[in-house]
Amino acid sequence: MKDTSLLYTIISNLISWVGDELFNPTSARLIEYLADGNETALDMLCDREPYPDATKVKLGIQGHQTTIFQVRFALMQNNDRAFEIAIKTDPTVQELEEFSKLRACWSVLFPLKRYLLEHSELCRTYRGLLPLGSDVLRFMKEVWPEWSMAASASYADHVWMRDLTVKLADITGLTPVMINHIMYVAGGKLNGNKRVVD
Repeated sequence: MKDTSLLYTIISNLISWVGDELFNPTSARLIEYLADGNETALDMLCDREPYPDATKVKLGIQGHQTTIFQVRFALMQNNDRAFEIAIKTDPTVQELEEFSKLRACWSVLFPLKRYLLEHSELCRTYRGLLPLGSDVLRFMKEVWPEWSMAASASYADHVWMRDLTVKLADITGLTPVMINHIMYVAGGKLNGNKRVVD
C-alpha cells in the first residue's frame, strides 16, 4: 500500500519537483524562474517589456497564470533593483533577501523559493520573505484556528510569517525555506480533504 504520511508526501514532492535540478539547477539567474519555462516570456522579461497584448503576442498562458505573469512583468519593467538582481548570474543570499522585499506576493516569492530549493547552498542561510499562498494559509488555519489574516496577504503578514519560520528554524534545525515548503505540502493535503497526518 502506498505510504500517505506527511513525511513521505513532502519527500516525494521535493524529489519530483527539484530532484533533477539538485545537481543541475534550471538556471543561475532568478529571471528564468520568473519566466517559468516560457521562452517568449523570458525574452520579454529580459527586455523589460510590458505585459503583452494577447491579440499580438501569445504566451500560452491562461486563467490565474495571466495575473501571475502580469505581476512579474510589472516588477521587471518598473523596479530597476529587482531587474538587476533577477538577471544577475549567481545572486548572493543578501541580494535574494533584498529581492523578496521588493514585491511581497506569491507571484514573485514562489519562483524565488524554487530558486532557493534548487540552490541549496543559498537555501541554508536565506532569511528573507517566502510565499504565503493558499496552501500555507490552509495549514496555518488547521494548526492554529485562532490565527487570522485578511483575504490577501500584506507585507506585514509576510514579515510575520518570515519571523515565525526563522524562529521555528532555530528550534528545529530546518531552514526557513524547508519549513515553508512543509507548510505548503501539508496545506495541499488538506485541500484534498485529508488530515495533515493520516
